[in-house]
Amino acid sequence: MTVQLAKESSDVEAAPEPGPVRIPWAPIPKVNLLPIEIIENRRFRRTQILLGAAVLGAVALAGAGVVWAQQGVGTANDELAASEFRVSNLQNEQTRYADVPLVLAQVDAATAARTQAMGTDVLWYRYLNDIRGAQPADVKLDSLSLTLTAATTTATGTDALSVAGIGTVTTTGTAAEYSQVSAWLEALNKLNGTSSSSLSNAAKAAVAADPKKAVTFAVGAVITSDALSNRYVKKAG
Repeated sequence: MTVQLAKESSDVEAAPEPGPVRIPWAPIPKVNLLPIEIIENRRFRRTQILLGAAVLGAVALAGAGVVWAQQGVGTANDELAASEFRVSNLQNEQTRYADVPLVLAQVDAATAARTQAMGTDVLWYRYLNDIRGAQPADVKLDSLSLTLTAATTTATGTDALSVAGIGTVTTTGTAAEYSQVSAWLEALNKLNGTSSSSLSNAAKAAVAADPKKAVTFAVGAVITSDALSNRYVKKAG
């Protein structure tokens, strides 16, 4: 009987005392008991740290900008030095060839003078060979005269209807018949560089020692610009 009572007494002593009930999600109220001066001092220090970090960041950015600018200036200076070197070389080359325009002008002036002086150049050996080849078989030439006019004048034949030219050719000779004289006139007209052939006179001898020289004649023609060689004329293009 005594043992049972002791057990009941121990059971009563082991029971927990009732206390406040805690809920896990409920906030726990806190109370800051520090003086306001300490709190403000801490805030000021944090502000100082932030401002110091901002200043350091700005200084770092400024330093990076200065370095970048210096690199850009160095590159620009290198490019400037290279450009000045090229300009110096070009100026030296320009000085070296300074006389070229003067020489070219002298060459052009000489070419123009030659063209003016030789503008009426005719390959006479070819022209005379053509005349000889066009001469009819029974026509004999006693004389042949070639005359070029000045550059400022224009030559015409004895015929008022003759074309303008650069000179005249005059021939005298003998033929067996008048028809051969006419053939000679036509042959002159067919020559390159000759036009407007005309008969100055033709007469038949009363007594001819040689029948092949029974008719004497004087025939003229105009030398046209087609007879020019154009060897000294500058080609366009």
